[in-house]
Amino acid sequence: MVRDIDPRAAEMSFRQVPRYTLLVDELKPVSDSNDPKSELDLDHTAFLAAVDRYTKAPEVRIPGIDGLRGALSYAVARAVEGSADINHDGKVTLKELFSNVRQVVYQLSDQRQNIVTISSPPQTPDTDVAFELTRGVVLIQGPAARAASGSAGSGAIEGQAPVPPAVTAKASTIPTLAAAATKELPAGDAPGPLRLAAPIRLAALDGKTSYFVSVKPKDIPVQAVQPTDNPDLIWDPVSHDVIAWGDVVAYGIDVANLPTVVDRTAAIRELKRIATRSPQIMRIWPDDRQQRAGQTVEVDLSDVGSRAVLLFNVSGDGTIQLLYPVGSDAALARSASLRLPLRVGEPFGAEQIVAVTSQQRMVDLETALMQFNRRRASGQVIKSLERYLPADARIASISFFSAP
Repeated sequence: MVRDIDPRAAEMSFRQVPRYTLLVDELKPVSDSNDPKSELDLDHTAFLAAVDRYTKAPEVRIPGIDGLRGALSYAVARAVEGSADINHDGKVTLKELFSNVRQVVYQLSDQRQNIVTISSPPQTPDTDVAFELTRGVVLIQGPAARAASGSAGSGAIEGQAPVPPAVTAKASTIPTLAAAATKELPAGDAPGPLRLAAPIRLAALDGKTSYFVSVKPKDIPVQAVQPTDNPDLIWDPVSHDVIAWGDVVAYGIDVANLPTVVDRTAAIRELKRIATRSPQIMRIWPDDRQQRAGQTVEVDLSDVGSRAVLLFNVSGDGTIQLLYPVGSDAALARSASLRLPLRVGEPFGAEQIVAVTSQQRMVDLETALMQFNRRRASGQVIKSLERYLPADARIASISFFSAP
């Protein structure tokens, strides 16, 4: 139920253990007939697997960490640090643990990985506590360190015509993901450049770096590399398609427009990082395959009852599209789940759906982001999130991919 790898992309790396037989095995069995036959025979077991037994686990890029690694171990570590304590009561239930880790892995893997979770039959995931959090030691920084540390980030927002659960919309009322009347954001409207240390590594499919001499992104440095040097983006000089980790991010992008795709890649990397802290549960239906023009997909938000919801899309060329709330949409969700149908349209490629939820309406953030609607302003959106995101925000940032 996931996407094929574009043949022009570098080969994907997977985590797996090969089958092998020990030719000389002198280890003596220590088990007996009374031992549990499976993990479910134990009364207090929480089991998490990267994928099911028929699927390979991809290695992923973790924002801020060099190289590739497994998403599950990273997500579990963050959950144990406290990100899974969604109600901040100091106790993490099995349901909180499973939901948190599942969403983080889903986001970090660009929707290529769905974990498996199992608990012992006697357990009640809604109430049984997986672990409790204790008070930690806080390192107090000096004035110079505090001044240099800057502000923290986290991200998502805005929307367009949702459909409440169990309510269907006529085809003509479903918003279409499109970038008509796209504009560059005037310099005077921007809240400031996005400054991240790691550059975006850009390669041409034929290995020539001369194409990129004039590529100067607004918000992030770019480094020209070879296709074999683990690039963040691969540009095809024949079709002008831009590929990232096996997916076509944008179709028909000439060299002059590559800077906006580079800035968008940096923004998505930052969104992944901040969405790991306190994830909002969100899925794309019907599945994670590549979607086609004219098809309808649904964005499904869970556990948002009485919370303010902001939803927006970042298209493959960095264009921002507000999705919710728009017009007469309720600022606070009226039910525990919220489903928003979207029709797939041009420009095709990657669509990054971002959601922020909070207990109060995020007026400053909502106002700040409205000016970016239908503009190529992915870096400026990140700066606005860093400035206005409330402390209790939950963030989701997931992608789906479309083609003509």
